[in-house]
Amino acid sequence: MKRAELVFIPTPRMGHLASAIAFAKHLLDRDGRFSIMILVMNPAFAPTNHSLVQLIVASDTRVRFIHLPQVDPPPKELFFKFVEKFITEYVVNYTSHVKEAIINHVLSASLPLADLVGDLLCFSKIHVAHELGVPSYVFFIANAAFCGFMLYLPTQHDQVGIEFREIDPESIIPSYIVLVLCLH
Repeated sequence: MKRAELVFIPTPRMGHLASAIAFAKHLLDRDGRFSIMILVMNPAFAPTNHSLVQLIVASDTRVRFIHLPQVDPPPKELFFKFVEKFITEYVVNYTSHVKEAIINHVLSASLPLADLVGDLLCFSKIHVAHELGVPSYVFFIANAAFCGFMLYLPTQHDQVGIEFREIDPESIIPSYIVLVLCLH
């Protein structure tokens, strides 16, 4: 049975890391041909995820972790103004570390690199996979509330009947408040 390495790149948020680890474990339970490495980015302002990773390493040795060096975050003001842009820019700052980790820890190992799996907010890492000649996939992490919200959008569009258009970001309620209001 030929083995291959999968590399997961989750966004540096606890929910994304935990979901990627759970998915990796389920994948290993179903198919023993894979070896999985997870590249761990540190959160910008929160404590590191090292304690969660250490707990998982102790309980399951089938998943390996590479802790990437800390990078400088974008300006903190951007976080309070456009959190999605902040996270996207922060993840982009990790690109060179991701490529270096794949080259040093995966391509130099005996197992061939099968795929690169990034979550939706790490979509910017797909060009690294293309540069290395490896297929890449996007792992979409969502809870039931978000999936329900997405299923409801066509109904709301039919009821409201207007198209999306560019609007001034300063004139809208932050998206996380809108999402909370939709859930109640």
